[in-house]
Amino acid sequence: MNPTPAGWFFITLVIVVPILVILEARRERKKHGRGTGTGPVGAGLMELQRHLEPEKKIEMFLEKRDELEHDDTGEGTKPGGGK
Repeated sequence: MNPTPAGWFFITLVIVVPILVILEARRERKKHGRGTGTGPVGAGLMELQRHLEPEKKIEMFLEKRDELEHDDTGEGTKPGGGK
């Protein structure tokens, strides 16, 4: 029973793609060093967290600013020259 051309294509993908992924991972590790995560998923999450931290800081700043602008007691910074 000989594989069809589609079968050979599938067999080639199953063998070649994982080899290419492993080689790329080794190349990246040599170039950038080991990641801080416990694996590919952990490293990806750490990178994602580093990218999201500045956005969270901006959100916290904007919330604090809005709280000061809408303070009911009259304290804080008000738009239009208030105290």
